[in-house]
Amino acid sequence: MFLKVFKHEFKSVLKTMLITLAVGLLASLALGGVNKFMYALAERLNEGPTYNYTVRILQSMIAGMSPMALVIIFLAQSIIVFLRFYKSIATDAAYLTFTLPSDNVT
Repeated sequence: MFLKVFKHEFKSVLKTMLITLAVGLLASLALGGVNKFMYALAERLNEGPTYNYTVRILQSMIAGMSPMALVIIFLAQSIIVFLRFYKSIATDAAYLTFTLPSDNVT
């Protein structure tokens, strides 16, 4: 019976997993593009005799926040999957799953 619950839950969670993976992919592409743009902007502005610290600081902040954003996205995915499995296995919703008779009675 547990395998049936596991199979059903995996199919229902698949949508959530695909959505969070797509969000992670889009976020990584967007943050990577912004980081490249800021790096190119910093290189262009710093060619002359003056040095622009503001652009370098912003570029460093974006480069530092990119991995944190991806970790948060995938941590949220893990929490969602865990809560769904917990709800179907260990709460009152699982009462009927484990009290109904099995299909393969010998």
